[in-house]
Amino acid sequence: NKIEKLPSEKDSPQLDAGDRGNKKRLKHALKQYSAPLLEELYLQYNRLEVLPDEVFSLPGLVTLDVSNNKLPTLPCKMWRAPKLKELNAAFNLLKDLPTLQQEDMSDTASVCSMESSRSVDSQLSAVSDLPPILIPQTPDHEPSPKDRNVQLLDLTQHNLWSRSVQVMEQISSNDEDNSHDCSHLSALNLAHNQFTAIPNTLSCLAVNLTRLNMAYNSLRSMGHITSYPSSLKQLDLSHNRVCCWPSLPQIEVMDPMEQAAIACYAVDAVCKPCRPVSGRRQAGRSLRTAILNSLCAHRRHLRLDNLRTLVLADNQLLRIQLTTDDDGQILQENEDHDPDWDLMAVSGAKCRLMFPALSMLDISNNQLRDIPVSIHEFNNLSVLNVSGNADISELPPQMGLLSRLWNLNTRGCSLQEPLKSMIDSKKYKTMDVVGYLKSVLEDAKPYARMKLMIVGVQGIGKTSLLDQLRQEGTGSYKKKPVEHWAKRMGNKNINVKTSRGTNMSTVGVDISDWVYEKKVRGHSNHGPVVFRTWDFGGQREYYATHQYFLSKRSLYLVVWRIPDGQRGIAEILQWLVNIQARAPNSPVLIIGTHYDMMQQYPSSRSEDLQQFIRDKFINIVDAEKCGLPRVLDTIEISCKTRHNVKLLCNLIYDTVFSLRPPGSKELLLEQRVPASYLALEDVVGHIAAERRQAGVDPVLTADQYRAVVWSEMQYRYQRTFRDTAELHQATLFLHDNGVLLHYDDATLKDLYFLDPQWLCDMLAHVVTIREINPFARTGIMKLDDLKHVFKSSNLGPVDTRGYIVNLLNKFEVA
Repeated sequence: NKIEKLPSEKDSPQLDAGDRGNKKRLKHALKQYSAPLLEELYLQYNRLEVLPDEVFSLPGLVTLDVSNNKLPTLPCKMWRAPKLKELNAAFNLLKDLPTLQQEDMSDTASVCSMESSRSVDSQLSAVSDLPPILIPQTPDHEPSPKDRNVQLLDLTQHNLWSRSVQVMEQISSNDEDNSHDCSHLSALNLAHNQFTAIPNTLSCLAVNLTRLNMAYNSLRSMGHITSYPSSLKQLDLSHNRVCCWPSLPQIEVMDPMEQAAIACYAVDAVCKPCRPVSGRRQAGRSLRTAILNSLCAHRRHLRLDNLRTLVLADNQLLRIQLTTDDDGQILQENEDHDPDWDLMAVSGAKCRLMFPALSMLDISNNQLRDIPVSIHEFNNLSVLNVSGNADISELPPQMGLLSRLWNLNTRGCSLQEPLKSMIDSKKYKTMDVVGYLKSVLEDAKPYARMKLMIVGVQGIGKTSLLDQLRQEGTGSYKKKPVEHWAKRMGNKNINVKTSRGTNMSTVGVDISDWVYEKKVRGHSNHGPVVFRTWDFGGQREYYATHQYFLSKRSLYLVVWRIPDGQRGIAEILQWLVNIQARAPNSPVLIIGTHYDMMQQYPSSRSEDLQQFIRDKFINIVDAEKCGLPRVLDTIEISCKTRHNVKLLCNLIYDTVFSLRPPGSKELLLEQRVPASYLALEDVVGHIAAERRQAGVDPVLTADQYRAVVWSEMQYRYQRTFRDTAELHQATLFLHDNGVLLHYDDATLKDLYFLDPQWLCDMLAHVVTIREINPFARTGIMKLDDLKHVFKSSNLGPVDTRGYIVNLLNKFEVA
């Protein structure tokens, strides 16, 4: 409608004494405003600028909606409404809420009313300004005759919970709460107004308030924790400019605004002077005790014990604060020590929580940088929304203790692996994420292991380079040398060296390990790193299969032959493009070999080639937009003279210990992974060895994999995974680290390859190299010929009609 005004007694014309009858009739008519049966009144979407006091005198009114009007203020009578429980004043021009001191009490010409007409500042004036009769008695004043023999002694308490007796005022009983003078308001909607601060009157006048909505205002701070009624259950401060969490009141600050924020505005407080606030707290008394003793009963709380829902979306908060004394810094052991919290029935961190019963927290679209590890103290939390905070890169493992959390929203956060994949896949529920975090928390261990992928064209010294690296470290090859593909296939008499003394070309991929630890003056900063080395054959026929072994959590060594000059550099590009396509933004080192052969060239040629590589692959902006991975450095070596070999080992070591997952502050190799992941790695290795020894393919179907892993984990470690989702996540982790291979492909997702070396060797059989597979003439091979290819090998019986063909399709071989 377009209602602009409601009838009010203030609008009645001035009547002289002769018109007393008319005035009496007018007052009688206004009394009919009461409408004793009216419980709900809806005045929204009008043009009201004033709301008459009489509206709040309606005896049965429970719900009042005056939203979408032009109200700059609300009447003081709103606090005295007999039964009003819900007030919607959204979409108005409100800047503050009324106080009882503003109420016109001219009908009761009493001393009490005169006192109540004073402003808040006059109530909080110094003690010297009060009449002498109102000055509280202190030991400095002359005692009365009957008190002359009274001796004051300190009372020492030996209670476990307190050092002294504190007489604490409490909000009066329910009988008083239900009295005529106490507001029954339980829901207050002040959204879309012009508030710049939390109203000072709420704690004292809205003692029964459970829901408060102040969204879409101009709030910059949440004010003091004492500014909210202790009964509050739902608080919505979204879409403001809040950058500060609730704080404790500053009782020692005499600033008028601060004093107004801690004054009492209750009904019974307007008729008696306010107790002066001491400017100095007593010795031996904690700050919290001093605050509690200085505030009225309505503000005497340092927590909102009943708050269940807190909405702070679309503000400017930089962090999540759990306690009023949390300044974002980790306190030292004895710093800011407060004895009041020491010997409580609950933990110190728990009892300090501002919102101990919180079950729903929406803090989306702020400027959060991280989630505090103490978030688990909100043990009732069931819904957490941190979406839209792009700086959040990880979830603390302590979130695994949030056993009631069922809804977690991290959309728009820069989470790192494996959480990013878990959440982005939408296959995992919140309980799965919480379960993963709990497993990390309960038994997490460092995982200083990484794949070292050595790639390049044929005949440039990749295998020789790896041999030189191994001389600077340790590994299983010390006990059992790495075998060539031919020996693994059963040809024990073959010589892996050519007549010229060079290594025979690698067939497929040779997988081994290399352990290296950089030491400076006998000291190591990070400890050893275990590299799972993948030496890729350089024949072009293998390129199609190689690309499916390129994965994340790998360091790539792209090798080229320095004497080849520009032609060698051109061959680097194809490998860089493949790496970026299969493992985006992976770290790469470019290694130039045969440096000893550059003596026949001008001395500057080698450096010119190195500078060309830096300009083309390293010193470029937005490499990913050029289809390139992260090329970090380039180096020249000689396997013959061992030039720069030690330097390369240290470069590899320093590189892997400088890597960080996207958006993370933690080093990749210092991240801790669940102990169950490491146990699964050992179990998979054991199962693969058993199957090879029995002459069976190290391949399991999904059902077999789950059953065998479950059984072996229980037998060997007396533990297993919570469910298949957790097992799947652990399997993905091992796949990225080259321990096993599992492809999320329609025809292969039911298969788990427990031995990557076996899979590489099997694929090498069917690649069309004449020396290995003479059956593939002109690129065509019959399915029946597969059995002849594998007949003389040690790979065991193969189901040629089953997964082998699917594998060949996957790897674009067939």
